[in-house]
Amino acid sequence: MVDFEKLGNKKFAYSCLELLNDKGCFNEEVIKILTNEDECKRLFNCSKFPILSEVGLEGQLEDGDCYDEHGRQRFYKEKIYVDGRAFVVSNHWYGPNKSMPDNRTPFFQWVLEKAR
Repeated sequence: MVDFEKLGNKKFAYSCLELLNDKGCFNEEVIKILTNEDECKRLFNCSKFPILSEVGLEGQLEDGDCYDEHGRQRFYKEKIYVDGRAFVVSNHWYGPNKSMPDNRTPFFQWVLEKAR
């Protein structure tokens, strides 16, 4: 089993999402939660960005797909595909004892609960 706590942020996020997908947990309800900034903040302590942001299925990413209004990258550029849809994944992950609230732990616990 992968030791999720020791993974870097990008590998952590994509591995959690892969686990959800492998266990058949990606449904409309899960997608609605992961693409909603308020739900991500409430459930996982995410700052002001949802975990997933839907992007165009075909072609290159647009400038606004991964960057905020100040030009800071907020999402990884590698798309994930779920149910015939494409998403980019938040790059804002903080574990315990970091300057921002821990969002890795509650997200990982939620993923494990869903993937049972």
